[in-house]
Amino acid sequence: MFEKELNVVLETIKVAKETILSIYYKGFDVSIKEDNSVVTNADLASEKIIRESLVKYFPTYAILSEETNDNKDRLNNDYCFIVDPLDGTKDYV
Repeated sequence: MFEKELNVVLETIKVAKETILSIYYKGFDVSIKEDNSVVTNADLASEKIIRESLVKYFPTYAILSEETNDNKDRLNNDYCFIVDPLDGTKDYV
């Protein structure tokens, strides 16, 4: 039923993974969010890749992501991607 979604997500995370690893080996910036958790430029780059791909292939779907302010409009949508662009940022750092 969701074969297209799965295929797009799998291809997208491969690209995001390569970006995350590239940033890791080159060195990365760390910032502290309002909730005192860490965020890196790898988190933000990965989210950008994922978000752009999802919007391109599924423009009517909502997206809830850890690094972007929540838009409650997603609650009125039948479909919503939930994105954590870099799970385990503390370990990454």
